[in-house]
Order: sequence, then C-alpha cells, then structure tokens
Amino acid sequence: LKNQTARAALAGVLNDSVQSSLSGQYRVSKGLVPESCTVGGLCYRAAVGAVSPLVLDPAQAREDYAVAAQAKEAKQATSLTLLYEQGDAMKEVASRLVQQWLKELGAYVSLSPVSSQGMKSAVSSGEYQIVLMALHAGDHSALTLMRSFGSDGLSLPKSTKQQLDLLLSQAEVAQTDAARAQVIRAAEQLLVDEGL
Repeated sequence: LKNQTARAALAGVLNDSVQSSLSGQYRVSKGLVPESCTVGGLCYRAAVGAVSPLVLDPAQAREDYAVAAQAKEAKQATSLTLLYEQGDAMKEVASRLVQQWLKELGAYVSLSPVSSQGMKSAVSSGEYQIVLMALHAGDHSALTLMRSFGSDGLSLPKSTKQQLDLLLSQAEVAQTDAARAQVIRAAEQLLVDEGL
C-alpha cells in the first residue's frame, strides 16, 4: 500500500484485542524481527527495543484513514486486498485483521489466499497492496532474517535496497554484538519507514 497515511491507520488499530483473539502462536510484533532472534549472545529485541510504525491509538487511526480515503491519490485506500499464504492458521490471522479494520476504520479489505510460490512471486515483484506472511530465520539470527529483505528479497525502491545492503554489510563487520544490533536496528527502521 503506497499511501503512508492509510498504511499507518491500518497498522494503528492492530491492538491487544486482535492479539488476544488469535491462537497462542501469533502476536502483534514490535518490529520486523521476531523477539526470538539474537545477535551473537544478545536478545535482539531486548537490546534495541521496539521498531514499529504502530500508533496503537484507534481514534487517531480512524482520523488518519478518513484523511487517506479522501485524498485523490489514495483511491486505492478504499479498495484493498490482503494476500496471505494458504493455510488455516494464516487464514485465521488474516480474518481477524480484516474484522478489526472493518470495525475500527470502516475499511473493507478482501482476502486473497496464495500458495507459497505465489507469495514469493508477489512479494519479490511488489504486486500486492497488503501482505501477511510469516518471517523465518532458521538460525534465529536477526542479521540472517534482515538479509532476506536485501537485494534478492522484497521489491523495494533501488535506493532503499542500496541503503539496506550497505547497512547489512556494516552489521557484518561491526566489532561488538551491541554495535551490530544497533546497525541491524537502523536497517529494520529503514524497512519500517518504507511501510513493511
């Protein structure tokens, strides 16, 4: 979704009521990197704190969404589709999100399940408005996870990919785990600012 105001509004209503309605394996994230990821011997999220676009203020989110829906360049904000990877668990999460967006914002969002390959294709080409996908770092490394967004990952503007790749290169050579975590946080913030 290109309109940042609409994006912020949709994110702004993902509150505890959504989280409490989900099965135990899902929760609203404090950033792109899950809390289980590490940097060397450090818990990444504990070391850097939240990196989140969430305002968590439903009144502000409603106001922001109304502004976005009125904007001429935001016509897409009133006709949205959420892609999610096929499967009962993801369908449950997607359904809860759509219910919350309708209840809190009056936003009608249709659901579109896709295969794993369809998800990879949509994400790498940028052919989506909103996507719900699981993020994995097999070795629980924050750096490994962030690399998945790099040059061969998501469809991002060229300048953003260059900045991201530079930050990830700097993280690889950082002298301490704490310094590495801060560089990874800068990369994560870059992606959050891009609307991921």
